[in-house]
Amino acid sequence: MAIDLNAYGNCTTDLKGTGVGSCDITEFGDAKGLVDFKKGWSTAITEGTVDFDLASYKTLVKSLTAFPLVDIYDFSQDTPENEKNTSSTGVLTEIRSGKPQFSFMFAKGSCFHKALYDKRGNGRWDFGILFETGILLATSSDGTALKAFDGGMFSVETFKLVQGTDPQMSTAIIQLLDADEFNARHIFLPFSKTGDLDEVKGAIETSITTGAISAGSTFSVSVVSACNTDSSILDLDDEDKWVLGGTQASATAISSVVYNASTGEYDFTVDTALIATDTVQPKLSDGTYDVVEDALGNMYKGTSNLVEVTA
Repeated sequence: MAIDLNAYGNCTTDLKGTGVGSCDITEFGDAKGLVDFKKGWSTAITEGTVDFDLASYKTLVKSLTAFPLVDIYDFSQDTPENEKNTSSTGVLTEIRSGKPQFSFMFAKGSCFHKALYDKRGNGRWDFGILFETGILLATSSDGTALKAFDGGMFSVETFKLVQGTDPQMSTAIIQLLDADEFNARHIFLPFSKTGDLDEVKGAIETSITTGAISAGSTFSVSVVSACNTDSSILDLDDEDKWVLGGTQASATAISSVVYNASTGEYDFTVDTALIATDTVQPKLSDGTYDVVEDALGNMYKGTSNLVEVTA
């Protein structure tokens, strides 16, 4: 596409009007959380519409493209003031806008802190901010795509222990790299249009253990919370939530999964008998994503240990 040289915009006709209609004021409400999006995520805007709702958001979570960090304890706005220069005659000139910076505090325990700490780094994520009534994102500079805010630092402070009346606390600090994107190109999507994105908690990490397997068509698997191995995970008794993994001499697939209340394990049946030296490694997967959803909307991920079949 040909580009006109020296076309930097008309500083008069390009200015926005300052009037506000009676229905134009948008109140976000209190901040409720943060979403880490994989760097560069975006989706097309076509004729003023965008494919971003509860179903598509859940797909982003299942594909590990979006990581919800919800149910905050506290929130602070730490954006520095705009940088200014003062001339020798006392005239102020604005040099650059302060880059947006926010802190999100969580009182969700040590297991959550480990998952939060796992995400730290510079330039790893773009960010969306969840509020009481919707999610705050951005548009691309040409207005053709919905995107998350260009993220720089994602810092996680050292885990704070209980002290007096102060609870255990995890704190994530983010910086956005583009003040103009945040101030001039933010877009607010209300939950009344998208669905309740704030109710998506993210995938729960599981600990999956497969015991000794003898040749045949059945074996058993234990599925518990990775944070609390005394907490069994139920409602995963559906073969469509599992892939077999490992290496088998003949093509083998899971034909049924049944929860055994007496043992607290899932009993698996395969469509082709396993033989000695086959290996088995069940994994939670719907065949596309390595995160599955139960009937209540809870999401889980995890992979078993690798087990060799004996005679």
